[in-house]
Order: sequence, then C-alpha cells, then structure tokens
Amino acid sequence: MTTVLLRWALRRSAAASYMSIRAFASPPGQQWNVAILGAAGGIGQTPSLLMKLNPMVSHLSHYDIAGTPGVAADVSYVNTISEIQNAEKRSSALSSITGCRLLQRIQFDD
Repeated sequence: MTTVLLRWALRRSAAASYMSIRAFASPPGQQWNVAILGAAGGIGQTPSLLMKLNPMVSHLSHYDIAGTPGVAADVSYVNTISEIQNAEKRSSALSSITGCRLLQRIQFDD
C-alpha cells in the first residue's frame, strides 16, 4: 500500500513539474503596448495595476498633468514581464502613445 502511494505521488509531482516547465517555456501570444492617460489620480491607479497584471501587456506607459512618478514606482514593484514608462512631459507622452494598441483615458469631472 505504501509503495503504491509513493509511486502515485512521484508520478503526480513529475507531471506537475513537467506542466510548470511547459507553461513557462511557451511564449505568450499577443503583446500589447498600453498607455494610460490620467494615471495619477485615485481612479487611474486601479486600471494601471490591472493592466500591469495582464499577461498580454508588454509595455505600460503612464501620463498625467500632475505627474506620475509615484504611480509608476508603485506599479513597477509588481513582478510581471511588462515594462513601465513614466511620461513626465507632454512630448514624451505623445511618443509613448505612438504604437499603442490600447489607449485608456481617465477623466474625472466634478
């Protein structure tokens, strides 16, 4: 009985390790460049974090009139493959928008 359980556990762990290696070895499908405009406010931080956690996002750009170094720093600590860019000036924001597949504009009116 004990040898049967041991064999079953070894087979299961070998299959699990093979599946985990296989999952990391396969490249992701599509890679998206995403820009979030208005990322500094409380409303813009949540979509920034959600986009950072999305495995399809390879490059994430932030821009806000008030500046976004805090948001970019907070989101960059999340351990994913996507790169973070903090657009400080309007000209760098325009260059980060160029080539984006998804552009999210967050606007809050009182």
